[in-house]
Amino acid sequence: MDNINFNPVIESILFISGNSVPFEKIKKITNLEIEKIKNISKQLNKSYIENHNCFRIIEVANGLQLSTASEYSLWIRKFFGTRKIKHFSPSVLEVLSILAYKQPITKSKIEKVRGVSSDSQISNLIEKKMVEILGRAEELGRPLMYGTTKEFLEYFGLNQLSDLPDSKELDALLKEQKPQEANKVKKILKEIDGNDEDELSEELKQKKQKELQQKLEEKKSEIENDKLLDDEFNKILEKDKEIRKTTNETLEKLNNPEEFKELIKQKKEVEDKTTFENDLNSAESIKQENDINKENDFNSAESEKQENDINKENINNN
Repeated sequence: MDNINFNPVIESILFISGNSVPFEKIKKITNLEIEKIKNISKQLNKSYIENHNCFRIIEVANGLQLSTASEYSLWIRKFFGTRKIKHFSPSVLEVLSILAYKQPITKSKIEKVRGVSSDSQISNLIEKKMVEILGRAEELGRPLMYGTTKEFLEYFGLNQLSDLPDSKELDALLKEQKPQEANKVKKILKEIDGNDEDELSEELKQKKQKELQQKLEEKKSEIENDKLLDDEFNKILEKDKEIRKTTNETLEKLNNPEEFKELIKQKKEVEDKTTFENDLNSAESIKQENDINKENDFNSAESEKQENDINKENINNN
């Protein structure tokens, strides 16, 4: 064992794994002390740098992981696109940050900090293997307790949770980041279409004015449409009011016996009048039909008489 060169052994283990390998697991395989394993990783990194290799060994999640050097991240992102990148919404990152600093923690305590429900965010983090259930709290209802996973440490390049920045470090990072981001934005604005700041500013003003004018036109159109809808709605309300008034008047009459009798009487008079008019029209039709029949019979008899007279005259002549 003393003659074995463990540098390529550890390198091959990390290469084939693809993820971080805990120190304890490497120790169990090689029978080397953790300090010795760390020294070998440093030797390998020195060799990678001297030979301009793209690989680096990093300490993450209480173990070692073989990864590419950060200067090649741009080209790797172009190769993979977004397939390898986990995307988190602001609300999910908010829950993850609370959970990372306050773990183990229950859902109710997370929601108390945020002031809103966090069910979907926690489910999202569990699905992406950033968070796991650690057990149940010793309190009323025995709620579930959540904590971060090994994948969380790997994703953020942390060796252990104590490597998370504290409030002072975060303030310092933000102070450094703000001017850097401002300079980046300024540089990008200068380089757009080769325009200087004054020209770009004028173009932006015109664009903003155009957008504002368009929004005003859209708002005006919305107001006009709302007005038309209000008019139509008022007409429907008036019509409904009239129907309700008529219905109420009818119901009041039905509730009053005298008015109910009068209503029945009026209805009967209308029905009788309609029946009388129908009968009168029917009788008039029958009379007209009889007159037509009588006239036809008279014409037929007159024709027959004339025919007989002609026959008699012919007989006398003969």
